Parts: sequence; C-alpha cells; structure tokens
Amino acid sequence: MNIKRSFGLTNQRHADDATSVKLMLEEMAELGEDNPVLGFKFQGSMPPGFEEFDDEDYFLALQHPLQKEMMRKFGEQIICVDSTHGTNCYDFKLITVLVVDDFGEGFPVAWCISNREDFTTLRKFFTLVKNNTRCSINFNLFMSDDAPAFYNAWTDVFDFTGQKLLCYFHFDKVIRTRIQSLILNKLKACEIYKAVIVLFSEPNKEVFMKMYEKFKSNLQEDTDIEKFSKYFSDKYENREKEIAMCFRSGSKIRTNNHLESFHRDFKYNYLSGKVNKRLDHCLYKLLEYVKDKGCKRIINLERGKMSSQKKKSIELRHKKSLNLEASIIYKESENSFIVKGKFDYNVEILETKCPVNCHLKCNECSVCIPDIKCPCMDSVLNGLICKHAHLVCRTEKVKKQPTSIPDVSEEIANVRKTLCKPRSTEISITDTEKLLEEIKNQINNLDPDKYQLKILEVNRMLRNVCNFITLEDSETVLPSPRSGNNLKIVRQCAFFSTRKERKISHRLAKPLLEDRINIRKALIDDETLPESDHQAYCLKSENIEDEERTVTPAKKRKIMKHKYFIIDKRHQNILKCILNKNISNSSFQNEGLLSAEDIKSCNDIQDSIIDHDIKIVKHLFDEEGWKKLNRELTLKQDIWRCNYCKIATTSKNMVQCDVCCYWYHWECVNFKNASEIDSFLCAECSLK
Repeated sequence: MNIKRSFGLTNQRHADDATSVKLMLEEMAELGEDNPVLGFKFQGSMPPGFEEFDDEDYFLALQHPLQKEMMRKFGEQIICVDSTHGTNCYDFKLITVLVVDDFGEGFPVAWCISNREDFTTLRKFFTLVKNNTRCSINFNLFMSDDAPAFYNAWTDVFDFTGQKLLCYFHFDKVIRTRIQSLILNKLKACEIYKAVIVLFSEPNKEVFMKMYEKFKSNLQEDTDIEKFSKYFSDKYENREKEIAMCFRSGSKIRTNNHLESFHRDFKYNYLSGKVNKRLDHCLYKLLEYVKDKGCKRIINLERGKMSSQKKKSIELRHKKSLNLEASIIYKESENSFIVKGKFDYNVEILETKCPVNCHLKCNECSVCIPDIKCPCMDSVLNGLICKHAHLVCRTEKVKKQPTSIPDVSEEIANVRKTLCKPRSTEISITDTEKLLEEIKNQINNLDPDKYQLKILEVNRMLRNVCNFITLEDSETVLPSPRSGNNLKIVRQCAFFSTRKERKISHRLAKPLLEDRINIRKALIDDETLPESDHQAYCLKSENIEDEERTVTPAKKRKIMKHKYFIIDKRHQNILKCILNKNISNSSFQNEGLLSAEDIKSCNDIQDSIIDHDIKIVKHLFDEEGWKKLNRELTLKQDIWRCNYCKIATTSKNMVQCDVCCYWYHWECVNFKNASEIDSFLCAECSLK
C-alpha cells in the first residue's frame, strides 16, 4: 500500500472523491453503447427523470454489457435481489440483482449505489435495467428479504407473475427478533422458535398444511403469547408458499447464499477486507469484479467445471442409491414412482429440456437436477438428485432426450468479445484544441480576487498536464501530491451519510434432530405436544396466577400450566417412583414445574429410584424441588449402599452384619445363595 501511495498507483481521477467519480462517469460515457452507467444523480442536483428523489439523495445504476448478456440468458430461472453496506464511507447501500448460471454459481447482473432502498429508488433502478436489457424475459422465481419494496418494485416494472420466495435466512433473523421481543417467557420463546423452524422445514405439502393449521390453533389458544400470535397472523398469513420448503422444491436454493457469497468476496478480496473510504475505488472494483467473473466463466466453460462440489455430491448420492433395493419402488404412473422406506417419497420425472452438456447431470443415470422432483429433505433443501431419484432412474432406466444448445466454443467467443471489445476513445487534436479554448474562456471570465484559490488550483493541474506530456512513455506514472504537515485538511462536502443506527438483538438456538422429530409429531397429532432434551414444549398452554402465594404485586409469580407432555418409559418409571402412581400421556397434568411440596419423603419414595438416572427429568422440577429430590435420593442411597464396594443399588442381594448392622452385597462377601446365610459378621466385626 505504501508503494502504491508513493508512486500514485491508484485509480483516482481526482483527490476529491465526488470529482473523481464524475470524471470516471465522463470517461464511461465515451464508450457509447458499452457504457455500463444506466443513470446517476449526485447529491445537491436534480437531473431529468429524478423528480421523485430528494435533493440530498444519491443514485448510480450500473450494468456491464457482460452482465446484460448473463441476465438475458439465465434470468428466467431465478432472480435474487439484496443490498449490503460497508462498500463506502458514506453509508450508501450497494443493491445487487443476481442470477444463477449453469454452473450453479451466482453472477451479479446489475448494481445500484444509493443512500435509499425504498420503492421509488428500486423502481427507478429496475426501470433502467429493463430499458437496457431490451428484451422480454419470462422470470419464474424472485427471491429477496422480507422488505416489500424489492418485490413491489420488481412486479411494478417487469409485470412479474411468477413465484415469490422469501430468503429463509432473513425470515429466520426476523422471526427470532420478534419472538424475543413479543414473548417474555424465555422458555416458551425458545420452544416457539424451534416449532417455527421445524414447521417451515417440512418437505411434504399435505403434512405441512396440517402442521400449519395446528400451529396457528395453538398460538391462538395460548393467551401468554397473544402479541406474537397477532404478529404472526398479520405478517405471515397466506404467505406460507413464500417460506415453506415444500413449496420451493424446484428453486434449487433456499437462501440468498449466492448474494451473501458475492458480498463477502467483494468486501474481503476486492476491497481487501478494509473499510473503503472512496466511492470511485468501489466503482472501479465493481467493474474489475465483472471482468474477473467473465474470465472465470471462460475457464469453467473450457474445463467443464462444476462449482460448489455439486458434481461430487451427485456422484455420492448415486453410490448411496446402490445400497437400496429395487423392490421398494412402486410405479404409480408413467412418470411417477413411490419409494418405500421410513417415509414414502413420491419421485416424479419432469418433462424439462436438458442440454447435451448439462453440468448438473448424473452421467450414470443420464438425468439432471431439473428433471427430478422428490419431497425428501435432501432434494428440497440441497437442490440435488437424491438417492431415491437415482434409484428410480437406475431401476426404471429413465432416459431424457437432450436438447441442442449453442456450442461451448461459441459461448466462450461471445464472452471474450464482450470483455475485450475495443474502446472507441480516439480523440483528435481538434478536440484537444477545443477543450483548451474552452478552459481559456472560462478562466478569463473569473474574477481574480474572488476566485484566487480556484485559479491557483487550475494552474497546478495544468502544470501537471504539461509535465505529463513531456514525460517518456516509461515515466507516465505521476506520483500522488504530498501535503505539508502544517496544512489544514480540505473538506470533501459532496457526499454524506444518511444512515440511522440500529440495535442488535440476541439469537435463539435452533432445534436439534430429536427436537425436530418431537415437534413434528406434536403438530401432526392433535392430542399430544412434544418434549425436548432440556425443557417440555408448551405450544398449547395458559398462564394462571398463583393465588396461594401472598406476595407483593411487583414480585407476583406466574406459573405455567402445561397441559400435554410426551413422556417415554424412562420418564414414566422415574415419576412413578417419585409420585407413587402410574403416569401416562393422557392422565398426567402438572400445574407448573414440580416443587418441593410435591416431593415425597424418603420413606414414601420407592427404593428403585436409586437405579435410575434422574437427570433426564430435571427439567420437570423447579430449583427447590430439584434440590429436595437430590437430598431424599442421597438418604435413599445411604440405606442401600454396600459398606464394602460403596455402590448403592436395588438390583443386587444384600446381607446385614449382626453386630454393626451395615449391609453388604452377597458377591462382596462371597455368598452365592440364601441357604449359606445363617448369621453374618463382617470382616471388622469378626476380628473383634
């Protein structure tokens, strides 16, 4: 960096950032049809077509010719739109429109830099992109975050009628924040969040709808989460098709991970992972990114590379299908098959047009990812050919008729032509003379007393131009001007930030595999609700005040009445030992967590309790109740503890010493049956 700064190896057209950006835009304007600038508005100006913007707004839209071609070619599959910050010191957002190419890699097709990302800004941006593309594209899928401005502006400009997808990452982030702020009970907030994750990850449409109705019913019946229930109903009612995984099986992606990857790549590799202070540097790096991305595509086309390890993933799943028996396949129709297993999966063969040299194809099965539809989690979430699809294709010998596409060499030539198109920037001596004459006329019209500083700056710049002309070709690099230590900083007033600070919220934990299974069962079964490793789920519950406690209103405690639990045999055995009664899912009803008052004394608790691991029911007791249970358990263990091996258990026969009255296991004192025991003295007592 020091060498670059010393020798002036930068792309700055001027020391002032705003002036440098203007000079860059003027240079790009000379490219004619290849000009990547679609439109711009500087702060403090109001060009034609920007009447709806404020005076302090900034707007700049870019689309490289290569980006335009990529949008025409791959825009029909899916369009992803999102914004990011941190690309300049003025808090201008970088809005990106991205497509997914035939290698499964994201390719940005348009950019907008603005201090706003509302409907007006986005509509202007999308309108410029549409006019520049100059062709009708039938967009099928549109993915963005939960901000309605992206989708509304896109629909307004492109008359979009396809399916809208909500980025699952943004949905997860928003729902976490709302659950934490609207549900004060932290235990219940954790369980509701896990239930939401499991619900919208369900790959089967019929099962999802049943779980969805049950979940909404549970929310409405629980008065403790009334605020969240109202928010969920108002925000996501009739929007389940935008979020649920079962409705996006053909989209291949579930989040804006390609956009997030671009943001990270651009910030850390092109902006060197540092806070970029200049907007002209950001513009230069964006154009450099397009060039590198085009070169990388040429390499991919030459080598036939499959990105993101998808090729290896497809081959791995093909090998897994070899372990499955063909007998588990049931042919439902010509292109529909049922694969039996723990769950039944309906594998469908779709009538799609697969290119001859498709990069998403399984060479053994001769099918590609868009040809197959399976409701399993692997196919829905990862967008791959799952083992069930491989099994069907291998067994039924499904053959797809490939469609012809342009030769790869032809596409490589087109990309190279776009990147290496010569710039028509030849300027004659006559144009230079006109510029010099214009500068002379403007200088003559300036008042020397009023514009003294400006005239001195012009003289300095003209002197640099003269020096530049006299240099040899090998010396055409101008060092950056150095400032004295006692000079004041010249303020750059063209750009300024309009961003507002936001608070950062805490995060909730996602459900484990066992939690997912329990919640799924609970939302399908109308009579039970699940239990997790650390707490009992309470999706259907109510809060009642403890009237027996005489405390001040400020310290009044609310206890949670859990109506339903799923209790396995281990929990039933332990609770039976503690409560001395049989426990079942339908009969057990606990008003709050078990307290010290519910714990029996040591004599009333069954002896077999010492043979169980009581930690698995710790979540059913409050703090005082758990402490009392451990005290009673310690007393019970002391009664059954062998004085020789110090192990307490009821599963071994014991004998008592006639003198000291301590108990010993038969095996510890070499007894095999009861007939050998007449009277017994331990080793210590026998010596006495």
